[in-house]
Amino acid sequence: MKIVHELFTYNKSSTLLAFSLVFFILPLAFVLLQNPNASGISLPGKIGRLNDYGNILTMENQRELEEKLTKLEEKGVGLTILVSSYDPFSDPNIYASEIRSKWGIREDRDESLIVFVQEGEDWKVRTYLRPQVTNSFPSGELATYNDLIGKQVKNGEVRKAVMEAVSRIHENVFPAPVETTPEETSGAIQLWVYLTVGISAGVVLLLGILVWEGRRRCPRCGSKLETVDIQGHLNGDSTERHCPECGYHED
Repeated sequence: MKIVHELFTYNKSSTLLAFSLVFFILPLAFVLLQNPNASGISLPGKIGRLNDYGNILTMENQRELEEKLTKLEEKGVGLTILVSSYDPFSDPNIYASEIRSKWGIREDRDESLIVFVQEGEDWKVRTYLRPQVTNSFPSGELATYNDLIGKQVKNGEVRKAVMEAVSRIHENVFPAPVETTPEETSGAIQLWVYLTVGISAGVVLLLGILVWEGRRRCPRCGSKLETVDIQGHLNGDSTERHCPECGYHED
Protein backbone atom coordinates (compact mmCIF):
# COMPACT_ATOMS: atom_id res chain seq x y z
CA MET A 1 0.00 0.00 0.00
CA LYS A 2 2.90 2.27 0.66
CA ILE A 3 4.21 1.77 -2.91
CA VAL A 4 0.78 2.60 -4.34
CA HIS A 5 0.58 5.65 -2.12
CA GLU A 6 4.02 6.77 -3.22
CA LEU A 7 3.10 6.33 -6.89
CA PHE A 8 0.15 8.69 -6.52
CA THR A 9 2.04 11.15 -4.44
CA TYR A 10 3.82 13.65 -6.64
CA ASN A 11 7.27 14.10 -5.21
CA LYS A 12 10.83 13.25 -6.17
CA SER A 13 10.88 9.87 -4.47
CA SER A 14 7.72 8.66 -6.23
CA THR A 15 9.05 9.80 -9.60
CA LEU A 16 12.30 7.92 -9.03
CA LEU A 17 10.37 4.81 -7.98
CA ALA A 18 8.15 4.98 -11.06
CA PHE A 19 11.14 5.20 -13.38
CA SER A 20 12.79 2.30 -11.56
CA LEU A 21 9.72 0.10 -12.05
CA VAL A 22 9.49 1.01 -15.75
CA PHE A 23 13.15 0.19 -16.42
CA PHE A 24 12.74 -3.10 -14.58
CA ILE A 25 9.47 -4.24 -16.21
CA LEU A 26 10.33 -3.38 -19.82
CA PRO A 27 13.52 -5.50 -20.05
CA LEU A 28 11.73 -8.36 -18.32
CA ALA A 29 8.85 -8.21 -20.80
CA PHE A 30 11.29 -8.09 -23.70
CA VAL A 31 13.08 -11.22 -22.44
CA LEU A 32 9.81 -13.08 -22.02
CA LEU A 33 8.72 -12.21 -25.56
CA GLN A 34 12.04 -13.25 -27.07
CA ASN A 35 12.33 -16.48 -25.09
CA PRO A 36 9.04 -18.40 -24.90
CA ASN A 37 10.55 -21.01 -22.59
CA ALA A 38 11.25 -18.33 -20.00
CA SER A 39 7.52 -17.65 -19.76
CA GLY A 40 6.70 -21.30 -19.18
CA ILE A 41 6.05 -22.32 -22.82
CA SER A 42 7.59 -25.70 -23.52
CA LEU A 43 8.72 -26.72 -27.01
CA PRO A 44 9.62 -30.27 -28.07
CA GLY A 45 13.28 -31.20 -28.29
CA LYS A 46 14.90 -32.50 -31.44
CA ILE A 47 15.21 -36.30 -31.36
CA GLY A 48 16.78 -36.71 -34.80
CA ARG A 49 15.82 -36.27 -38.40
CA LEU A 50 12.35 -37.65 -37.72
CA ASN A 51 10.41 -36.28 -34.73
CA ASP A 52 6.94 -37.81 -34.48
CA TYR A 53 5.45 -36.18 -31.39
CA GLY A 54 1.99 -36.64 -32.87
CA ASN A 55 2.29 -40.46 -32.90
CA ILE A 56 0.78 -40.74 -36.36
CA LEU A 57 3.44 -42.95 -37.94
CA THR A 58 3.69 -46.71 -37.63
CA MET A 59 6.99 -48.38 -36.79
CA GLU A 60 7.32 -49.43 -40.41
CA ASN A 61 6.71 -45.84 -41.53
CA GLN A 62 9.37 -44.58 -39.14
CA ARG A 63 11.98 -47.10 -40.33
CA GLU A 64 11.32 -46.22 -43.96
CA LEU A 65 11.49 -42.47 -43.39
CA GLU A 66 14.56 -42.62 -41.17
CA GLU A 67 16.39 -44.66 -43.82
CA LYS A 68 15.52 -42.14 -46.52
CA LEU A 69 16.42 -39.16 -44.33
CA THR A 70 19.78 -40.75 -43.50
CA LYS A 71 20.55 -41.32 -47.19
CA LEU A 72 19.63 -37.71 -47.94
CA GLU A 73 21.94 -36.51 -45.19
CA GLU A 74 24.80 -38.62 -46.59
CA LYS A 75 24.15 -36.93 -49.95
CA GLY A 76 24.46 -33.50 -48.32
CA VAL A 77 20.71 -32.81 -48.18
CA GLY A 78 19.66 -32.03 -44.61
CA LEU A 79 15.94 -32.53 -43.97
CA THR A 80 14.21 -32.58 -40.56
CA ILE A 81 10.57 -33.54 -39.99
CA LEU A 82 8.46 -32.55 -36.99
CA VAL A 83 4.96 -33.87 -36.34
CA SER A 84 3.33 -32.25 -33.30
CA SER A 85 -0.19 -32.47 -31.91
CA TYR A 86 0.16 -29.38 -29.71
CA ASP A 87 0.85 -25.75 -30.56
CA PRO A 88 1.21 -23.53 -27.46
CA PHE A 89 1.01 -20.42 -29.65
CA SER A 90 -2.10 -21.47 -31.59
CA ASP A 91 -0.33 -20.15 -34.65
CA PRO A 92 1.55 -22.53 -36.99
CA ASN A 93 3.79 -19.76 -38.32
CA ILE A 94 4.99 -18.71 -34.86
CA TYR A 95 5.32 -22.32 -33.76
CA ALA A 96 7.43 -23.33 -36.76
CA SER A 97 9.56 -20.21 -36.38
CA GLU A 98 10.23 -20.94 -32.69
CA ILE A 99 11.12 -24.55 -33.52
CA ARG A 100 13.63 -23.36 -36.12
CA SER A 101 15.23 -21.11 -33.51
CA LYS A 102 15.33 -23.69 -30.73
CA TRP A 103 16.67 -26.46 -32.96
CA GLY A 104 19.29 -24.22 -34.56
CA ILE A 105 17.83 -24.67 -38.03
CA ARG A 106 17.28 -20.98 -38.71
CA GLU A 107 21.03 -20.29 -38.85
CA ASP A 108 21.92 -23.46 -40.78
CA ARG A 109 21.68 -22.69 -44.49
CA ASP A 110 21.99 -26.36 -45.44
CA GLU A 111 19.10 -27.56 -43.26
CA SER A 112 15.48 -27.82 -44.40
CA LEU A 113 12.51 -28.24 -42.07
CA ILE A 114 8.92 -29.43 -42.56
CA VAL A 115 6.52 -28.98 -39.64
CA PHE A 116 3.15 -30.74 -39.35
CA VAL A 117 1.21 -29.34 -36.39
CA GLN A 118 -2.33 -29.84 -35.14
CA GLU A 119 -4.41 -26.70 -34.61
CA GLY A 120 -7.62 -27.68 -32.84
CA GLU A 121 -9.39 -30.20 -35.03
CA ASP A 122 -7.29 -29.37 -38.10
CA TRP A 123 -3.69 -29.92 -39.13
CA LYS A 124 -1.35 -27.43 -40.74
CA VAL A 125 1.96 -27.80 -42.56
CA ARG A 126 4.81 -25.32 -42.85
CA THR A 127 7.83 -25.94 -45.09
CA TYR A 128 11.23 -24.25 -44.96
CA LEU A 129 13.21 -25.73 -47.84
CA ARG A 130 16.80 -24.82 -48.68
CA PRO A 131 18.29 -24.80 -52.22
CA GLN A 132 19.65 -28.33 -51.74
CA VAL A 133 16.01 -29.46 -51.74
CA THR A 134 14.32 -26.93 -54.01
CA ASN A 135 16.91 -27.38 -56.76
CA SER A 136 16.11 -31.10 -56.91
CA PHE A 137 12.63 -30.36 -58.27
CA PRO A 138 12.13 -29.95 -62.01
CA SER A 139 10.86 -26.55 -63.11
CA GLY A 140 7.35 -25.86 -61.87
CA GLU A 141 6.99 -29.04 -59.79
CA LEU A 142 7.85 -27.50 -56.41
CA ALA A 143 4.53 -25.65 -56.35
CA THR A 144 2.74 -28.89 -57.24
CA TYR A 145 4.59 -30.64 -54.39
CA ASN A 146 3.51 -28.00 -51.85
CA ASP A 147 -0.09 -28.03 -53.09
CA LEU A 148 -0.30 -31.83 -52.86
CA ILE A 149 1.00 -31.97 -49.31
CA GLY A 150 -1.24 -29.08 -48.29
CA LYS A 151 -4.33 -30.81 -49.68
CA GLN A 152 -3.48 -34.09 -47.98
CA VAL A 153 -3.04 -32.34 -44.64
CA LYS A 154 -6.27 -30.39 -45.11
CA ASN A 155 -8.10 -33.66 -45.78
CA GLY A 156 -6.70 -35.18 -42.59
CA GLU A 157 -4.31 -37.52 -44.42
CA VAL A 158 -1.37 -36.44 -42.28
CA ARG A 159 0.48 -39.76 -42.33
CA LYS A 160 0.21 -39.90 -46.10
CA ALA A 161 1.41 -36.30 -46.35
CA VAL A 162 4.48 -36.98 -44.18
CA MET A 163 5.39 -40.04 -46.24
CA GLU A 164 4.88 -38.15 -49.50
CA ALA A 165 6.88 -35.14 -48.30
CA VAL A 166 10.01 -37.20 -47.62
CA SER A 167 9.62 -39.79 -50.39
CA ARG A 168 9.24 -37.18 -53.14
CA ILE A 169 12.43 -35.38 -52.14
CA HIS A 170 14.24 -38.73 -51.87
CA GLU A 171 13.07 -39.67 -55.39
CA ASN A 172 14.36 -36.36 -56.74
CA VAL A 173 17.81 -36.81 -55.20
CA PHE A 174 17.98 -40.55 -55.99
CA PRO A 175 16.04 -41.03 -59.26
CA ALA A 176 15.16 -44.61 -60.16
CA PRO A 177 17.04 -46.09 -63.15
CA VAL A 178 15.09 -46.04 -66.39
CA GLU A 179 13.97 -49.54 -67.35
CA THR A 180 13.48 -50.38 -71.03
CA THR A 181 10.78 -52.77 -72.20
CA PRO A 182 11.50 -55.71 -74.56
CA GLU A 183 9.74 -53.81 -77.35
CA GLU A 184 12.02 -50.78 -76.83
CA THR A 185 15.09 -53.02 -76.77
CA SER A 186 14.00 -54.80 -79.97
CA GLY A 187 13.35 -51.46 -81.65
CA ALA A 188 16.79 -50.19 -80.66
CA ILE A 189 18.44 -53.34 -82.09
CA GLN A 190 16.54 -52.99 -85.36
CA LEU A 191 17.60 -49.35 -85.60
CA TRP A 192 21.26 -50.31 -85.17
CA VAL A 193 20.90 -53.03 -87.86
CA TYR A 194 19.37 -50.55 -90.29
CA LEU A 195 22.10 -48.03 -89.58
CA THR A 196 24.85 -50.63 -90.03
CA VAL A 197 23.42 -51.91 -93.32
CA GLY A 198 22.85 -48.40 -94.60
CA ILE A 199 26.37 -47.24 -93.73
CA SER A 200 27.91 -50.38 -95.29
CA ALA A 201 25.93 -49.91 -98.49
CA GLY A 202 26.99 -46.29 -98.64
CA VAL A 203 30.66 -47.23 -98.25
CA VAL A 204 30.43 -49.85 -101.02
CA LEU A 205 28.70 -47.37 -103.33
CA LEU A 206 31.34 -44.74 -102.64
CA LEU A 207 34.16 -47.19 -103.38
CA GLY A 208 32.46 -48.19 -106.64
CA ILE A 209 32.19 -44.57 -107.70
CA LEU A 210 35.86 -43.98 -106.89
CA VAL A 211 36.94 -47.05 -108.91
CA TRP A 212 34.77 -46.07 -111.86
CA GLU A 213 36.06 -42.52 -111.72
CA GLY A 214 39.64 -43.82 -111.52
CA ARG A 215 39.23 -45.82 -114.71
CA ARG A 216 38.23 -42.63 -116.54
CA ARG A 217 41.52 -40.99 -115.66
CA CYS A 218 44.85 -41.16 -117.54
CA PRO A 219 47.25 -43.50 -115.75
CA ARG A 220 50.15 -41.24 -116.78
CA CYS A 221 49.09 -37.68 -115.92
CA GLY A 222 45.73 -38.19 -114.22
CA SER A 223 43.79 -36.12 -116.74
CA LYS A 224 40.31 -37.16 -117.79
CA LEU A 225 40.31 -39.55 -120.77
CA GLU A 226 38.21 -38.71 -123.78
CA THR A 227 36.23 -41.36 -125.63
CA VAL A 228 36.34 -41.47 -129.44
CA ASP A 229 34.23 -43.72 -131.67
CA ILE A 230 36.29 -45.24 -134.55
CA GLN A 231 34.66 -46.66 -137.63
CA GLY A 232 36.61 -49.43 -139.41
CA HIS A 233 35.88 -51.47 -142.50
CA LEU A 234 37.76 -54.54 -141.38
CA ASN A 235 37.13 -54.76 -137.66
CA GLY A 236 33.91 -52.81 -137.52
CA ASP A 237 33.17 -49.89 -135.24
CA SER A 238 35.18 -49.56 -132.02
CA THR A 239 35.72 -47.16 -129.13
CA GLU A 240 39.02 -45.68 -128.12
CA ARG A 241 39.95 -43.54 -125.15
CA HIS A 242 42.87 -41.15 -125.24
CA CYS A 243 44.38 -38.43 -123.08
CA PRO A 244 44.33 -34.92 -124.60
CA GLU A 245 47.23 -33.88 -122.36
CA CYS A 246 49.96 -36.53 -122.83
CA GLY A 247 48.65 -38.47 -125.83
CA TYR A 248 48.04 -41.73 -123.98
CA HIS A 249 45.36 -43.88 -125.55
CA GLU A 250 43.79 -47.23 -124.99
CA ASP A 251 41.40 -49.40 -126.94
